Amino acid sequence: MIGKNQILINQMLNGDVDAIKIGLNSDNTALKINAIIHSTVFCVDDDIVISKIKEMKKDRDYLRICAFTVGEFATASLHLRGIEKFAWDWKSYEGENPSIKRLIESKFDF
Repeated sequence: MIGKNQILINQMLNGDVDAIKIGLNSDNTALKINAIIHSTVFCVDDDIVISKIKEMKKDRDYLRICAFTVGEFATASLHLRGIEKFAWDWKSYEGENPSIKRLIESKFDF
């Protein structure tokens, strides 16, 4: 039997914006990260979604299985969307956080 979180993730995999919004507002770290990834992959430019992702940059919840924080995913998402570009780009990153560099380089193509 598939649990409710997996059903929500499956909906996000199909680009369901409502499922993405639910994930972004969840207390579950895996749902938040999946929502960030899929909102980026499906180019969801809804103002509510973008605003929430901006808020999430400071979220230090850590998902051990992927070794990244919610905030790192949020920062990479905003960079990939061109919403918040940094002094570096994904090819020439010289900043302090190698995790964000890896996420940007991946372009969330997992």
